[in-house]
Amino acid sequence: MKAFYVYHKIKSEDLPPEKGEFIYLSSSFSFSAFFFSHFWLAFHRMWGFLAIFMLFQALVYKISTVLEPSASFVLTGIPSFFLGAFAHQIREKHLLKSGYRLYAILMAENITVAQLRFFKEMGHLI
Repeated sequence: MKAFYVYHKIKSEDLPPEKGEFIYLSSSFSFSAFFFSHFWLAFHRMWGFLAIFMLFQALVYKISTVLEPSASFVLTGIPSFFLGAFAHQIREKHLLKSGYRLYAILMAENITVAQLRFFKEMGHLI
């Protein structure tokens, strides 16, 4: 079972909590962030971190040009590995800056089960 963090943003103070936006984050390794680093950051609109990530990749590439090819191959994959490993924390920080708040933490096998359990607990499951 994985832990899923539910973040909530209310668009207006007059609306009840169930009318806000809910985002679910998994605490596991993010393969999409690992394989599609630049696209993942751009999709989630983390422009500042995308710029820092690209500068870090350029620095790693410059360092890898003086190494032999096998070491260079491993070294250039390190930034993407760290992004995949820490994607949850990076996205969580971005959401908190964007006005979201932690609403619930759920244990579930996958995101669909987590969403069903969350809405069932809220009493809005059809």
